[in-house]
Amino acid sequence: DRGRLMQIWDKIHERTAIAVAAPAGFGKTTLLLQWRRRWLERNALVAWLGADNQDQPVRFATGLLQALYLVSGRKAFDLIAAEHASRAGQEIDALTVLLAEVALLERETVLIIDDAERLPKTTLHRSLGYLLLNAPANLHVVIGSRVRLPLHTTELVAKGNLAVLVAEDLRLRLEESIEIIERRLGARLELDQRAQLHDLTEGWPVGLQLAIAKVEQEDDPARSIATISARREGLQDYFIESMFSRMSMPQRGFLVRTAILEHLNAELCEAVTGCVDAPARLEQLLLESPIMMVGETSDWVRLHPLGRDFLLGRFEQLPRAEQTELHLRASRWLAGRERFHEAARHALAAGDEAAAHGYAARSLWLLGTQGKLNEAREWLDRIPPDFIAGSTLLRLVAAWVLALGDDNAQALRTSLEVAADPAVSTEMLKLALRVA
Repeated sequence: DRGRLMQIWDKIHERTAIAVAAPAGFGKTTLLLQWRRRWLERNALVAWLGADNQDQPVRFATGLLQALYLVSGRKAFDLIAAEHASRAGQEIDALTVLLAEVALLERETVLIIDDAERLPKTTLHRSLGYLLLNAPANLHVVIGSRVRLPLHTTELVAKGNLAVLVAEDLRLRLEESIEIIERRLGARLELDQRAQLHDLTEGWPVGLQLAIAKVEQEDDPARSIATISARREGLQDYFIESMFSRMSMPQRGFLVRTAILEHLNAELCEAVTGCVDAPARLEQLLLESPIMMVGETSDWVRLHPLGRDFLLGRFEQLPRAEQTELHLRASRWLAGRERFHEAARHALAAGDEAAAHGYAARSLWLLGTQGKLNEAREWLDRIPPDFIAGSTLLRLVAAWVLALGDDNAQALRTSLEVAADPAVSTEMLKLALRVA
């Protein structure tokens, strides 16, 4: 039980419509079951319908009627269902009678519709919309879905009768993750190690559960945190079953080939993959995939680290020539937008060390000239030392960044070493003396 989400229920349970929308693995169904128990404790009738893509309007209405009959025992619901089960075009009539019967119950009644994203569009827009807008005062409709549904809810919002929970609401907070880890692993992990596990999974409930299961099996739990990977048994099985096996082959290929990108937007994905429909594919993945998350701005998204780890394992199975070409495309596009630190990483992955050195130097130089010394130092710390040592220009630009900061001694040592090299070019000698 998650006390924070139970407190939310306390505030919203009397509203006409409650929507819970989040990708797979965020605990929607578990939450709805817990809320169901709370309503039952209040002596409410709670009917549950698991939706699917076969639920055309008539079948949807019949399913709701049967669900209500099961929990209420009121024969009228069964009779209405039998009467309208095969009468296409009268589903609104069936829903009208259903709502009238619910009102006659004179008892708090809850309809929980799970997996609602599977509903056909006609059912979604016409039937479900009608149900929400005409619900009697004693009826609450709770909708669980993987994506935000395009329902016409303006009237409900205006009257304060709609509540919406999204992935960010369901994401585990640090204290919740620590509590779950402690319950499963006891004192086998220190507090900072529990926090590390939370950071690794970014509060994704199923990700944390799978990571705990991996740690649980290890003799040295603390050491195993460093080796958690979505390419291994358990986590890999989850991603295959919950995500990969449900996608079309083109969508799988698109996701694998864009996994090399730290941040994604439609234009970059199109440049890397060559898919002209990249915007539509990215939008669909953002709606349906459990590992897509909003990135640095609304135009950018990123992959959950565990999901990206799994996909990079698949990327590494591509032909080496294709891997190189994808990295080169990414490098060129990023460099054209002055995202030189990312461009350098992709150039290096493609084996183009000359371009990588140049991009890395421009990245540091750009950050330095903009006065972003903290960012420059952070980027400097990310560059492998042997990578810097392999380029005189990069060594001097790094020294220049240090000189602008507070590490004058290291900057002086580097610049004098370069200046003392008899083979150094005149241009590099001038730069070395300027830094010194």
